[in-house]
Amino acid sequence: MKKALKLLLGLALALSLAVPALADMGPRPSVIVRMENLPDTQVYGTILSGEADVAPSPWYSNMLGEQEMPAEVAAALAGYEAEEVYFTGAVWDCSAGAMSWSQNPPDSFRVLLYMPGNGQFLLSDELEHYAFDSYYTASLAGGTLALSRSYDYAGELGSLALRCVLTIALELLIAPVFGFKTRRELGFIAVVNVATQLALNLAANLVHYFSGGFTAAFILLEALVTLAEALIYRRCLPRRGQNPPREGAVYAVFSNVLSAIAGLLLACALPGMF
Repeated sequence: MKKALKLLLGLALALSLAVPALADMGPRPSVIVRMENLPDTQVYGTILSGEADVAPSPWYSNMLGEQEMPAEVAAALAGYEAEEVYFTGAVWDCSAGAMSWSQNPPDSFRVLLYMPGNGQFLLSDELEHYAFDSYYTASLAGGTLALSRSYDYAGELGSLALRCVLTIALELLIAPVFGFKTRRELGFIAVVNVATQLALNLAANLVHYFSGGFTAAFILLEALVTLAEALIYRRCLPRRGQNPPREGAVYAVFSNVLSAIAGLLLACALPGMF
């Protein structure tokens, strides 16, 4: 028991030290425009901002660098004039299949495509940064450019389910260390975790969709889940004749701190999956 408490304190210290780094490494807001029905000719694209003095960071975008961008393409896009939009300097080779502005995109913007082979420009209607990660699909048909929202709801639900499964599996693996080994005890822990992890991840995903504050929201919600599980396990999961009811509460805190660290590390290491 004392060893478990020491390990718990060590994990809590590791989490407190990791949070600032994880928050700094965490996801940035983005706009991703996927391309469909592109012509066989070369196509370049840019995002014209509805705000002045907005520019992307090349470190967080798959845009072309100065050495990769043909000078005539840069000049043509920079010289394009449209009302109430500004050239940001960001240019993408659309043959790659997408334009990804991965750090602080403008709240309102228009997509401009340029085909140097025939000098044709195609300009989209005004668009908006509608979610923390805003997905659009651009389709070229009949000489026009149409964009539609294409948020990856299925992918987000799959990521949510995967996080829940991994968390529950981790907490069930830890349970025998605290003496919870029977089918009834493990089944009870699994049921409680299904409820709390679904609530936790749904709430965190909603916060992420609207504001992107995943790391801060995850930590706060994880603390609430830990408190709820500690109260439930203390009351309903004592080991008869072996340990006092607080054993269940200690298990809840230990397992949730461990799963929180694992979840935050995975979210930063594999942002496309978690």
